Amino acid sequence: MSDNTAVEMMEPDTEEVANKENSKECEYYQTVLRPMMSGGHEGELCEWLKQMGLLRRSAQCSNPDCKGRSPMCWRKARIVDKYNWACPDCTRKVSIREGSFFLSIKCEMKAIIRCMLGWCERTSIDVTSSQLDLKQHVVRRVYERCTDVAQAYVLSRPQDWLLGGDGAVVVVDVFPDGYMSERRGTGRDKRVLCIADTGHVPARIWAALLEHAGQQVGAQPGTVDEVLGHVRSHVRPGSTLVVSERSRACPHEMLQGIPDYPSTISVETLMGLDLPGTRRIQENLETIWHSAVEVCEEIQEMPTRSGASLLNEYMWRQLFAVTPSSAMQSLLHHIADQFPLQD
Repeated sequence: MSDNTAVEMMEPDTEEVANKENSKECEYYQTVLRPMMSGGHEGELCEWLKQMGLLRRSAQCSNPDCKGRSPMCWRKARIVDKYNWACPDCTRKVSIREGSFFLSIKCEMKAIIRCMLGWCERTSIDVTSSQLDLKQHVVRRVYERCTDVAQAYVLSRPQDWLLGGDGAVVVVDVFPDGYMSERRGTGRDKRVLCIADTGHVPARIWAALLEHAGQQVGAQPGTVDEVLGHVRSHVRPGSTLVVSERSRACPHEMLQGIPDYPSTISVETLMGLDLPGTRRIQENLETIWHSAVEVCEEIQEMPTRSGASLLNEYMWRQLFAVTPSSAMQSLLHHIADQFPLQD
């Protein structure tokens, strides 16, 4: 692939990116869920959650004296959920949340749904806490559960993160060493490998903490071998790699001549094609990396495990959170898949 062709393929479609980011209101919540959020509609909400596979449709008593003779009954109760499962043959009662995503969260079901909406809309914990009059630790718990679901999906579906292919341009860089950030890194920075497939609009980006993920590819953490392992795992053969010369972990000269990737171009070579006084390549890279840089900056003050989780959430959002509506629908379906309930 010629250098000029690579430049053209790295040019983002800014109008299409803007269109994808315009829808901020969750239409799915407004049309499907909001009518069930008001008082007196708890039964309707619970029935809908059953249909979605988010609550049990039936339950059996675990009391050995009952021996499962009769199914438990769905009954009204003076508790936060307004209902529970009750055995007709003994006094045993079971929470309607048993075995579900909602079990360990201490607030009303409708408040959990509203917190999930806040997570989908990327509303801060303090704002959601204020809007719903919930303690911040409760909102944080819901947000963490949602992130866990997103992370579990990403880790279980590596095939969704095979990037590039014949004729595709894939940009590889390390935050903050390369061209993702103007600031220069320090020895204390969490270094993040980012791989961007410019064939998607916006670019689809796979990301991982280098020092955290090295063992996954059988390499010493934070080394060129680790980066090469991730490139081979996540970039399809035939892709054209664009790599900077100033990143210590993935220098251009080390990625040249890798089998299956016959074309490797340095960022600096492409910058040399810019007209005098212009920054076309740099501006393209800033557009490609914009969302990734925000996440990379955010994880710098986080514990390593939390930072890795946030990167996986970021990747999930690229696939499923183009709008809050798509995020909410996908989240509910993935919860149902990850918390199968035996009726």
